[in-house]
Formats: sequence, structure tokens, C-alpha cells
Amino acid sequence: MVQTSEASQSHNCDGCCEVSGYGYYCSSCEFGEHLKCIDWPEIINHPCHSRNLLKIVSIRTIDYTGKVCHLCNNPLGYPMYHCSI
Repeated sequence: MVQTSEASQSHNCDGCCEVSGYGYYCSSCEFGEHLKCIDWPEIINHPCHSRNLLKIVSIRTIDYTGKVCHLCNNPLGYPMYHCSI
């Protein structure tokens, strides 16, 4: 990954889906995130899902979701946390 100051107009940030200046971008896998989006905690303990920890994931890592939330059927947003159980 290389640090960039300008976003490619053909790519959205993988952290927030907005097109604007990236913090880091990989041209091999086309993954890019703003500096502000990189700072999300890797694991959280959410009160609505207190039995298990939730881990941050990219939409690309969980293809079985159909890219919609299983609870509200809205398109997935960022950051996105997922329980592995």
C-alpha cells in the first residue's frame, strides 16, 4: 500500500464509500482508505450483541451477505462489523 494525497475518480474509499483523497491505496487489489477510516477499532463489544465480540470486515471478505444487512435489508455501510459465530 502506498500513501496518496488524491483519490482515483474510479474508486471509492473502502472505509466510507466516498470518493475523495485517500490515505492509502493498493493498485494490485484496488483497496483504498482515507486516513480517518483506517482508525476504526479492529474488535468491538457492542451492547446489542454482547455475547460475542464483533470484528471489523470489508464487504469483500463476506460474500454470502448479498451486500445487504440481514436485519434491515439496507445496503451495507462502513465501518462494518461481523460476528464469526
